[in-house]
Amino acid sequence: MSARELTIMVNAGSDPRRRARSAEELLGVLSRDPAFVEAGLSAREPRLPAPPDGAKGAAELVGVAGTLAVVGKWYLPPAAEVLKSVLGAWCARDRRISVTVTEGDRSLTFTGSPGPEERALIDRFFEHASEDRPAGDAPEAGERP
Repeated sequence: MSARELTIMVNAGSDPRRRARSAEELLGVLSRDPAFVEAGLSAREPRLPAPPDGAKGAAELVGVAGTLAVVGKWYLPPAAEVLKSVLGAWCARDRRISVTVTEGDRSLTFTGSPGPEERALIDRFFEHASEDRPAGDAPEAGERP
């Protein structure tokens, strides 16, 4: 089963510097979390496409401020449980901050204190991602389908 990338956008107000600082903090939290690392996940700043000819770059930087990427088999348990737990705990520290996770055309916003309906949506997002693997891509030993 192959690793996939999940984009995480930190929603921390309209100031791109604040979003960037918050994303840098979340990147550190994820990278230092033993369960996150043991689940085979890694977090990094997103790879930026080359700006178009003549672009100054400022618009592109504002667009990615507060964004990071999680790479690995984040869509399979137990990695999905670890990621949901870490993101939920991080958001719970400040009610003004949330994170939006995106893969392809699907996205979901985490808040610090999700109710039962929001938790069900979060679970469905990860379950759908798990079911969305390529044909013939069977789980490795110890992984649940």
